[in-house]
Amino acid sequence: MAYSFAMKNAMNIIATFTCALMALLLCANAGDESPPPNMIEQATWAGETKDLAKRIERLEAFMLEYLPSEEGGTNPDMRGYGDASHGLAVAGCVWQLARAYMEAGQKDKALKMLDWLQEHDSKSMLYPRKPKS
Repeated sequence: MAYSFAMKNAMNIIATFTCALMALLLCANAGDESPPPNMIEQATWAGETKDLAKRIERLEAFMLEYLPSEEGGTNPDMRGYGDASHGLAVAGCVWQLARAYMEAGQKDKALKMLDWLQEHDSKSMLYPRKPKS
């Protein structure tokens, strides 16, 4: 009888310790700021945070990574747009970044993003272009 009680008590301690360890690992990973490896998932991840400063930081990082190097991106391996989803992801990011800049009161940066969209986004081809100065 004493043996089974000690065994049961030990099993409860082990189970509790295991659950606590798993909860600790989940909490540690919840604050993980690394972006997903997939471009589309990363674009979604970048724009979905509620913290405005963090959203701007993530969107700017996405732009530097996925904007083709000939257009100002910092990734030397990114030459041109790989496919339509790449172009749409970058344009979608620029739209979100323009909005985030406006929310943050950074009008000049927002206007720069809108100028980029007018130059590069096919939906903007319908509207008059900003005169080059």
